[in-house]
Amino acid sequence: TKMTKDAVTRFLELLSIRTVSGEGPSGSYQQCADWLKEYLTEVGLSVQVFSLVENKPIVLATWAGEDPTLPSVILNSHYDVVPVIRDAWKHDPFEAQVLDDGHIYGRGTQDMKCVCAQYVEAVRKLKERGFVPKRNIHLLYVPDEEIGGVDGMEHFLDSTQYKAIQPVAFAFDEGLANTTDAFTVFYGERTPWWFYVKAEGPTGHGSRFIQNTATSKLIKVCNKALAFRDEQEKLLNADPGCKHGDMKKRKLGDVTTINLTVLKSGVSSDGGKTYALNVIPTEAFAGFDVRISPNMDMKEFENLLNGWCAEEGLSWEFAPRTTPFREHYTTDLNGDNVWWQLFKKSCEKMGKRIETEVFPAATDSRFIRKLGIPAFGFSPMSNTPVLLHEHNEMLHKDTFLSGIDVYVTLFADIAIGILRWTSGLSCTASLIGINYVLAAAECVLDGQGEVRGSLASLEFVVQPASNTEKNDQTGATTAKVVAVHRQSDYWKNWTTNTYVILELDTALGSSHGVLLLPTLKDIDQSKGSIAVQMVQFADDINKPTATLLYEKCMCYFPTSFQGPRYMLHHDCDTSVVGSPGAPLLVRYVNNSTYVIGIHSNAVGSTLVGGKEVLQQVANYTDSTANRGILGPFIQMQLENLTHSASQADDADGIDPASSGSRMSTSSRSHGGRFQGSRSRDKDAAQKPASSRDGNASAASKLHLRPAIARICIVFIYMWRQRTAQVLAQAKPRAPCVAQRSMSSLPSWATVDPRAMSAKNPAEGFNLVNGKWTKTEKNEPIVDPLNGEVFINMPATQMSEIQPFVDSLRDCPKHGLHNPYKNVERYVLYGDVSNKAATILRDPKVSDYFTRLIQRVSPKSYAQAEVEVRVTRKFLENFSSDQVRFLARSFGVPGDHAGQMSHGYRWPYGPVSLITPFNFPFEIPVLQLLGALYMGNKVLLKVDSKVSIVMQETLRLLHECGMPLTDVDFINSDGPVMNEVLLQAKPRNTLFTGSSVVAEKLAKDLKGRIKLEDAGFDWKILGPDVANMGYVAWTCDQDAYACSGQKCSAQSILFMHKNWSKAGLEKKLSELAARRKLSDLTIGPVLTVTTKRMLDHRDALLKIPGARLVFGGKELKNHTIPPQYGAIEPTAVFVPLKEIVKPENQALVTTEIFGPFQIFTEYDDDNLQDVLDILEHMHAHLTAAVVSNDVLFQQKVLAHTVNGTTYNGIRARTTGAPQNHWFGPAGDPCAGGIGTPEAIKLVWSCHREIINDVGPIPANWTIPEAT
Repeated sequence: TKMTKDAVTRFLELLSIRTVSGEGPSGSYQQCADWLKEYLTEVGLSVQVFSLVENKPIVLATWAGEDPTLPSVILNSHYDVVPVIRDAWKHDPFEAQVLDDGHIYGRGTQDMKCVCAQYVEAVRKLKERGFVPKRNIHLLYVPDEEIGGVDGMEHFLDSTQYKAIQPVAFAFDEGLANTTDAFTVFYGERTPWWFYVKAEGPTGHGSRFIQNTATSKLIKVCNKALAFRDEQEKLLNADPGCKHGDMKKRKLGDVTTINLTVLKSGVSSDGGKTYALNVIPTEAFAGFDVRISPNMDMKEFENLLNGWCAEEGLSWEFAPRTTPFREHYTTDLNGDNVWWQLFKKSCEKMGKRIETEVFPAATDSRFIRKLGIPAFGFSPMSNTPVLLHEHNEMLHKDTFLSGIDVYVTLFADIAIGILRWTSGLSCTASLIGINYVLAAAECVLDGQGEVRGSLASLEFVVQPASNTEKNDQTGATTAKVVAVHRQSDYWKNWTTNTYVILELDTALGSSHGVLLLPTLKDIDQSKGSIAVQMVQFADDINKPTATLLYEKCMCYFPTSFQGPRYMLHHDCDTSVVGSPGAPLLVRYVNNSTYVIGIHSNAVGSTLVGGKEVLQQVANYTDSTANRGILGPFIQMQLENLTHSASQADDADGIDPASSGSRMSTSSRSHGGRFQGSRSRDKDAAQKPASSRDGNASAASKLHLRPAIARICIVFIYMWRQRTAQVLAQAKPRAPCVAQRSMSSLPSWATVDPRAMSAKNPAEGFNLVNGKWTKTEKNEPIVDPLNGEVFINMPATQMSEIQPFVDSLRDCPKHGLHNPYKNVERYVLYGDVSNKAATILRDPKVSDYFTRLIQRVSPKSYAQAEVEVRVTRKFLENFSSDQVRFLARSFGVPGDHAGQMSHGYRWPYGPVSLITPFNFPFEIPVLQLLGALYMGNKVLLKVDSKVSIVMQETLRLLHECGMPLTDVDFINSDGPVMNEVLLQAKPRNTLFTGSSVVAEKLAKDLKGRIKLEDAGFDWKILGPDVANMGYVAWTCDQDAYACSGQKCSAQSILFMHKNWSKAGLEKKLSELAARRKLSDLTIGPVLTVTTKRMLDHRDALLKIPGARLVFGGKELKNHTIPPQYGAIEPTAVFVPLKEIVKPENQALVTTEIFGPFQIFTEYDDDNLQDVLDILEHMHAHLTAAVVSNDVLFQQKVLAHTVNGTTYNGIRARTTGAPQNHWFGPAGDPCAGGIGTPEAIKLVWSCHREIINDVGPIPANWTIPEAT
């Protein structure tokens, strides 16, 4: 096509301009800038060309977006190239042409004129489609990157031209080619240090033994530098440490390189043409090129360099005209970086695999990142050798062209970003109709303009009403939306939707004193506009398109949003029958009055026998993810508001107790509304309309706040109990809430969960060698409720780790004690456990930890309370001499015949423990105390966001008599903790967390780690067919859990042909078809989207011989939010001979957190293929060998490499605790939480086999479908 021809032609023209960095200022730089200006102007961009340094022009082009006030995006590139040695090239490096094989040879083909041209061509394509970005996109072309970037990017970022385009939210820059089918994304780079070491010494005749000469001292420093170089090279080439897994080798960017590039000395009288070889020189110089990896602290390297030089009395200095950085600047690749999330989602949409690395050299990105702007180094060149700066640098034409299409998709997604509403939005809705506004506002636009996360019609956003208009049917006051606030960025870790809070200009409820829940009778169905929750869409109403939505709001992507103080969540239900009251928060402009709705176990209504009946909605359950989003919001804020309302009522002369008592037991009217005191409503109705406007008069205060207190009371009950009971009893809750409050903190506590705030942040500490310490830097922890910093935790740096390393090294390898022999120690810990359990039984202390847990993690009060209760039970179990028995090896029977677990304890000594975010109290205490009981010295690291909980727990244990030096407690990032472990070499590390971190730890620690995370569920069915119904049921449960959902990463079922002949596939299909999928409410916390699952299905079905067994369709009639996967239970059969092929292994074993399973079949002749696949299983993942054939069991068990394998005809994995820190024998009910056997299973050898070979119960039948 013409575009294709023009794109390649322009690329060739750009390559032919000889912009060598050393020659450019003589004219070629300006020639290139003029060419770029003409090129960019032709595409329709506004272009500036300016020089901040003479003869070094910068080109800045702007693609104007709809809202220039939004933070913009920079597409950065440099047009200079490195010099060439012409004789070493096959083709002239500046005579660009396309060869017959499609390759283009030329200097700059990869570094980085390809990207220069691809940027423009991608913009051209988007403009031709009529695409307009929501923000300004700036294309930046700078010189001199190849010689340090000082006269290019560094000067630009300090220029008026840069200030004119601020704020900048994000930047693209150059990357490298990738030899595989993946793209490499660089999130940081090694920092270059160029410096000279100078030596001085005595002179004399070359025939004498003269000591401490300049050259001899310099050589000693050079030798030390080269020895360090050898160490880093060995580190780079070292075995990653896990022969069974697919661990990545270190990349060049992961280590620090040092190269001796200059050596100069000697005595010369002719400028260096000849030297006097018999004269000892008085001076010597060495020049070094060092690239410091982000994995190494710069201060640490500087100390090394200072030490090398100090030993010989030498000095060093940075090379002239260099600006060395003294700290690393990287772009975070975590859930908080929404640009990274957008980038990943965009690549997933294209089916592109990405790998993240540290750039081994230096680019202009370091200047951008130094300003705090996220930057990705990315050049779309896959299946291409890395040839930058090399002779015969080249790029294939097709790679160049495909890169344009990659940028088209990326730019479209990045240019849109996330939708949020503006404070200038004008829309109206009555209180009854407030759900309409919420649903319409809750949405996200993806890169193709598709609206996700909303089932609402725009008609609800623009319905006309005035501020004081009454609804004829309901009498509810109408409110105008005056401001819409986006949620705190904290919640992006939990949901991909954007939630909002509506700020209204009228005191709603003042005329009724109650919150009205929507019912069928509250909505006029004749208008044909019923869409939210109560009734499904009318046929003529469709989802709003992106175009229409943009007409009503603007697209924003703030980089530093700090609010709001609260958040809300809203789900839509398209069922015709009853639906729950939607959660909502209405905040009045006087900032003193609130109305809060509920989220789960909610009330709806339906028509039964012609009468409207209030009911609890069964398909809107209190699921884990719902609680995760709303737990702290609902529980804490309701209680605080109740308390505030009561105090306000006292100030207004109202008795809160009597106010609560006026809530009658018949507080439900027809229509499902909550009714307050009739006399209260009557008083309110007599007030003039002016008392209900945005000024919030004393009258509105008088009548609204008591009602709020009663509403809050009811809602707390609704959160915890069946709604029918609440409505029948309607007991005041406020006094119970008040009883939970503490008059004072426990004596050992240093943090008040009620008082933590931005004005009064809590302080965290490290603990090492019995001393609580601070660090030079802090890590600010953001309040999940409002986005403000409310805790300062230590941020341990590389330079501060030595005390932790020394402390672990000082612990004997046999441990602190032998619990079987050392009576004093096991009595001591029995006493510590008893005292701690006793203290936790105190309601005030239990409430203290419950609130502290709830304050830092997304849990309801009830959930947090369970953590405290479970931990207390654990401590009670060890309030005697139970500790003594932990030294024994063990064989533990399960809860039925044939189930048995075997393991033994190693005398570890120094150990480390890394625990996750989701259980800040229970998991750390159970694992920590288990290690201490068994005599281990522990270094404990808890996720920083919740670390304050464990800090206070350790203070409690110290109060109970735990020796101060038995546990060290560190707060740091991953690389620092990793370095501590590498230096201290603990005997074992117990890690619970993500598979990415687990793989790195397993690699770095070379197997000295136990990974507490069961991910894959692989089942191998042996040749002995028995108990068909039971085995089919357990296979079904392991793949899809109990309700069609899935928490494991991926399932593969290896069926012996005997099982296939017996009809196992048919049986599994029947079980899948029995599921009541309409009862589903939400997917698991860790999951992938529906589209991703269906794309994975399609990719699998392209494998020769693959077929869909069942499922594979998008789930219908459900309430699962769109950020979770929602497909029918699915199975795809893939032939075993295809799975073993290297090109298919990655696809077949892809982690899909959803109801997705792979089937395959084998025979005795190809069992070895199954064993080979097992050898590639990740080291910490689970398997089950379903067979009672002893020979078959042993053959397969020899090839499972994970921590736990379930074995026997009754073997199953789902429902068993992850490596069994709950209980023995894979059954939490068998031995109970926290038994000695459970502890030994945690701190035992890595290999554990759970045999389950017994018969099934005689009366067992497949349970009723869920």
